[in-house]
Amino acid sequence: MATIELPPELAIGQGHGKVPWIVRAIWEEHLGWFRFESTTELYDVPPAAVSPDLVELAGGPDRVIARAKGHLSDGRPLHALHLAEAALAAQPTCVEALRVKLQATEYLLARNSRENFSEVRWLEAEAGALRRALAEATA
Repeated sequence: MATIELPPELAIGQGHGKVPWIVRAIWEEHLGWFRFESTTELYDVPPAAVSPDLVELAGGPDRVIARAKGHLSDGRPLHALHLAEAALAAQPTCVEALRVKLQATEYLLARNSRENFSEVRWLEAEAGALRRALAEATA
């Protein structure tokens, strides 16, 4: 997904889809749901199911969020999102995790070319939901 680049003569608008998404869809379709990465793929327990355990082993949400903030500061918002989501799996109303998740989402939105309607609307909706969750958590 990250390395695909179409030649200029094949460039198309990406208003409702993105070339990297199509690459992933083709990969998923040909490979199927089993990626051969883990035996757990054969069963109904997703990796996120153990996020609370990993957060606990890391020393709690504060330590995980500190690492997420480092990723965000270093320009890695997706890494920050993964960690914020893990912290929220362990503590769903963790204010700092909600803040980092919002900041990472806003980072992605601010650096978005705004060419793809679906991506922009998703990020805007996520940011709105996170603002509401933060308002509830800090009320």
